[in-house]
Amino acid sequence: MEQFKRLMGEQLPFLLKCTLAGAVITFLLTLPFYGFTPEVPLGLALGSLGSLVNMLLLGWSTVHAVDKGEKGGRRYMLMFYLLRLLIMGGVLWIGYNVSFINFPCTFIPLLFPKAGYTLLGIRDELRHRMKK
Repeated sequence: MEQFKRLMGEQLPFLLKCTLAGAVITFLLTLPFYGFTPEVPLGLALGSLGSLVNMLLLGWSTVHAVDKGEKGGRRYMLMFYLLRLLIMGGVLWIGYNVSFINFPCTFIPLLFPKAGYTLLGIRDELRHRMKK
């Protein structure tokens, strides 16, 4: 449990910043296409919530799978992978089937953590090269 708290203490602020920045940028970019409608922020909120839950469950399962041994850890990770997949499917299903939620704006936030970590890696690599 202590490892999970430490991991989330380090990663959660970064994930929240990524998600908020991505949602604001996406909202501004969609204004010319969708106008100022409530469907866009509702889709962004749903997708962002799904993305954050996915990352929290990934962190939880990774930290706790280590304690289960090789065979038990594999089963544990598979169980959590299926749970995360089910949650993502549910988020996308809701975004697609509920009329007052914009589906593309539900999908886009699911990419924010990957984009954030990619940009973070690029930044760190550039800093490393500049020190040489």
